Amino acid sequence: MRKELIALVLAAGKGVRFKSEKTKLLHPLLGKPLLRFSLDCVFRVRPAHVYVVVGHQKDEIMKLPFSKRVDFIIQKQQLGTAHAVLAAKKMLQKNLSKHVLIMNGDLFLLQAKMLNSMWKLHRKEGNSLTFLSAEVENPSGLGRIIHTKSGGVKIVEEKANSTLTVPAGDDHWAALMSWEHVRSMQREGASFGSHTVEHYLLDQASSDEARRELADSKAEIEARTGRPCSSIAYPVGRYTQDLAKMAQELGYTSGLTTVEGVANFGDPAMTLPRIGIPAVPLPQVDLLARTTGLSRSLSIVRTVLTPGKWRRK
Repeated sequence: MRKELIALVLAAGKGVRFKSEKTKLLHPLLGKPLLRFSLDCVFRVRPAHVYVVVGHQKDEIMKLPFSKRVDFIIQKQQLGTAHAVLAAKKMLQKNLSKHVLIMNGDLFLLQAKMLNSMWKLHRKEGNSLTFLSAEVENPSGLGRIIHTKSGGVKIVEEKANSTLTVPAGDDHWAALMSWEHVRSMQREGASFGSHTVEHYLLDQASSDEARRELADSKAEIEARTGRPCSSIAYPVGRYTQDLAKMAQELGYTSGLTTVEGVANFGDPAMTLPRIGIPAVPLPQVDLLARTTGLSRSLSIVRTVLTPGKWRRK
């Protein structure tokens, strides 16, 4: 037992992204609630005491059979991660001489050897604060840790969810954005897709030319960013089904056309529609119409009702 170490596990959240009435911490995996995996991991670090902050569906969580003793702290309102820690203020004030391991209860893939390594580093370096973060292929939907130029860090709770496509040939866009700009934006949470190397009209290029444009652009972006490039925006939105198949064979998982419309679940991933936004700011009602697909529906209706025009079915 490490008498100088206590653990605080945060298990009060609703887990709204699970889209379930049951908190995600109670969902079973291999016959065991997810929270049990996190706590079993913490137990293997051998803290002197383990506290669990509960709130949403606290009664169900407190009834779980844990392999070792835990004490519960109730967070009456769920107002975020920092507020969950604040709920343990009285307990922390009584343990000012101890080190505190704070961990989310939904980190069921985290292994004890990682926490033990972090603990040893924390002690060896004499740190006031040590935290563990991860680099993932696609950070979309996740909060971020940003390393500042001064050597500090900044925690950003807002979820990054943007993908930009760029031509890989330097001559096309170096005056607008350098690779360092790309990497900087990547660290902020953006991901980058391909727009070919020379911006050829792929539907007019030979099969060999098209394959080279798709493959070389993907390879260049991956080499420059150190991350997978899985999206392709076809130049001018022009494509054929053969091109879409070729892109998929080369490792792309999605392709963007310039067909106006809203992408729906189940649409072919290699020929997705998108919403055109002009340089001039749109009135809010127009933007809403485009993003909901209403403008496309109105266009079809207008075509059908216009005398002398071709009628869409």
